Amino acid sequence: MQNLLVRYLPGGALDTSFGPSGTGATVVQLGSSPPAPGVTSSDELLARVDAEASRRALSRSAMLRQFASAALDDDARTLAARMREIGQQTSHHGGTGLELLKALRPP
Repeated sequence: MQNLLVRYLPGGALDTSFGPSGTGATVVQLGSSPPAPGVTSSDELLARVDAEASRRALSRSAMLRQFASAALDDDARTLAARMREIGQQTSHHGGTGLELLKALRPP
């Protein structure tokens, strides 16, 4: 719900130091949070997500959160494994670490 918020000075005059462009007022969102941004996907993919969510007794949103979290965790594990690999192939002087890092770096 949007509301108009107005600020007055102690003497009752509009406080023009408040709000955008010295208007003395601003529009604020009170109560429920604004709608979340939408995510667009194919009907086929959403059907697959919904089927898996149903199988796990989850909402679509909860299932999408789990998928996103798992994907990000996989990325972090992959990066950590690559860094360990580079660390094992380097000497205290660096060895071939820079070349390995460049070779393993995503495009």
